[in-house]
Amino acid sequence: MLKLFTSKEYLKPEFRKLIFPVLLDLHFYENSSLNKYYRIEGELRNANIVVIPIDINYFFKKKQKKILSEMINKGLGAKKPVWVYTSGDYGKTLDMPVYTFRLGGFDSRVSEKTFIVPALIQDPYNTVFKDLSFTTVEKSSKARIGFVGHAGGGQSYFKELLNYCKENLKNSLSGFYHDYQEFFPSTFKRGKILKTLEKSDSLKCNFILRDQYRAGATTEENRARTEREFFHNIFENLYTFCMRGTGNFSIRFYETLACGRIPVVIQTDFRFPLPWLPWQDHCVITSPEKIEEDLINFHNSHSEEKLQSTQLRNRNLWQKYLSREGFFIELHSYFIKKGDVH
Repeated sequence: MLKLFTSKEYLKPEFRKLIFPVLLDLHFYENSSLNKYYRIEGELRNANIVVIPIDINYFFKKKQKKILSEMINKGLGAKKPVWVYTSGDYGKTLDMPVYTFRLGGFDSRVSEKTFIVPALIQDPYNTVFKDLSFTTVEKSSKARIGFVGHAGGGQSYFKELLNYCKENLKNSLSGFYHDYQEFFPSTFKRGKILKTLEKSDSLKCNFILRDQYRAGATTEENRARTEREFFHNIFENLYTFCMRGTGNFSIRFYETLACGRIPVVIQTDFRFPLPWLPWQDHCVITSPEKIEEDLINFHNSHSEEKLQSTQLRNRNLWQKYLSREGFFIELHSYFIKKGDVH
C-alpha cells in the first residue's frame, strides 16, 4: 500500500473540481478498490509520497506560487517523491524534480517523470448503450472508418487563430498559469484530412462533419441526441479517426477504446498514458500524409479473427488501465517496482 501525505485543508467541497484525481476517489468517493492500494496518511514522516492536493494551475491564477513552492519543498526536503496535477488543454510545467500528472503535452519536451492521465470518461455501456452489450464488428472488404465532430474549413482556421491569441493574452496577463503552445488549428486540420479521406476509393468513410462543437446543442435533449450519434458512430465502425484538439491529446481516443473499437491516431508528438503498454497493438498510429496507406495496410494484414481479438482487447484495456481506478492501480505497481518509495 502507498501512503499519501497531502494538505488536508484543500480536501473540501469548494476544491472538489480541482482535486488530484486519486484523492477524489480516496477522500470524496471512498473507493473500496483503490483503498486496497492507497491511503491518505496524516503524518509526513510515515508517508511514501507527497501529493499536492489540487490542480497547480490554481496557485498561479491566484498568485499563490509561494504556497505551492512551500508544499513541494516540504516533500522534497523530507526526501519524498512529490506528485503534482495540472489540468486543462495545455497544463503547466514546473522546473522542480516532481512527478507531473497531466492530460496532454509533448513527448519530446516533458520529463521522464511526466505521466499522461487518461481522459476519465464514463463507461458508454453504462450510459449511452444501456440497451446494448459489448459486441465486435466484422471485418469488411474495405476498412470502415468513422468520425462525428467539429471539422471545419478556412473560416474555422481564422476563428481558431483568434481564440488562440485571446488565450495567450489572458495567460500572459495572469502570470502564465499554463505552458505556452504553438498555434495548432485542430478543427481546420481535422477537416482537411477527413475530406481527403472521403475521396478514397479504398476506404469506407462514415463521417458526420459538424461546423460547431456538438452541433451547437444547447438543450439537454439535443445534447443527448448528439451524444448518441457520436457514440453509435464509434460503435458501428471498426475504426475511428482520432486527432488532438486544442490540447495535445484526444478524448475520442479513450472513447473509442471504451467502445471496444480501433483508434486511428494521428501522432502529434503526444505521449501515451502508461507508455510501457504495447500501444501499437491496440491502434493504428500514423501521420496525415500516410493515414490512408497505413490504415489499408493494417486492415489487410489482420485476419478477421485478429481484428475481433483486437476489439476485445481494446475494451479490456480501457476497463483495466484507463478508468481512474484502473490507471492508479497500475501506477501503484509501477512505483512499487521502481523502488522510488520507501
